[in-house]
Amino acid sequence: MDKLSITSLIIVSLPDAVMVALIGLVSIGKFSYFKNANNFIRIAIFGVLSAVIIFFSRAFVRNVVEQLVVSILLYSLLFIFIMRLKFYESILASLFGMIVLVFMEVIITPPILALTNTTMLQIYQNDWWRFIYSSPERIIQVILVFLSMRFKIKIFDFDSTNIKKMDYYIQIFVTLLSTVTLIFLVAVITKALLFDRGDFTNATTLLLLRLNLYISLFITVILVLALKSTNEYYQKKHDLNNNEYRQSLEYLSELIKEKRIDMAEETIDKLKQHIAKEH
Repeated sequence: MDKLSITSLIIVSLPDAVMVALIGLVSIGKFSYFKNANNFIRIAIFGVLSAVIIFFSRAFVRNVVEQLVVSILLYSLLFIFIMRLKFYESILASLFGMIVLVFMEVIITPPILALTNTTMLQIYQNDWWRFIYSSPERIIQVILVFLSMRFKIKIFDFDSTNIKKMDYYIQIFVTLLSTVTLIFLVAVITKALLFDRGDFTNATTLLLLRLNLYISLFITVILVLALKSTNEYYQKKHDLNNNEYRQSLEYLSELIKEKRIDMAEETIDKLKQHIAKEH
């Protein structure tokens, strides 16, 4: 596979990563993200980090499929830790961003090669050919992002009230799905290493094992984040309930001091009903 140079990193990989971030955000309806100027710094950091990591990973990840999987997993993690999106938002943003980039490359590549009378090998061997080759894609991507923001076009709308209400249940679903998937992947790796004793000199076998390992590590991170998020939800709910009880007791105390017994009894009944619903 091709090797990246520093020039190619700056003029091709960095813009690619930034476009993944922008397309990913608008595809899941996070238009509010652009209202905060500090978030543009996050997008820049996202682009630089992902471009640099991909640059150094090329020495170890040479297969095209492996590069694609690693890129999606990497972007997902950066969406989580740099862009501060929720883990399920990050996965979809990464997927949509990469799908759009790959789709455009597949569509635009044949006419570009025909018009320039070049081959992919020639393009990969020259940094500026890379830049020229990627320019039409970049222009279309910018137009798509602009139109999406202008007319609020999105695939999912994670800023909608209905989705926000379902946040807890989505986290539970992702937690269960991650657990089941991780168990399955670990079982596959264990079976391959300990029982099948396959031919590990075979390139396809090694590729599948590496992909399995990447995905297993990624799902482990997602599972940890999902469990942490669920725990924080319960903790926040517990703190909220404690505040409600304290405020109710303080209000009840004031009513008793003022000898407003009827209202005090009504408050006690409401508190009992609230406790009954919680348990």
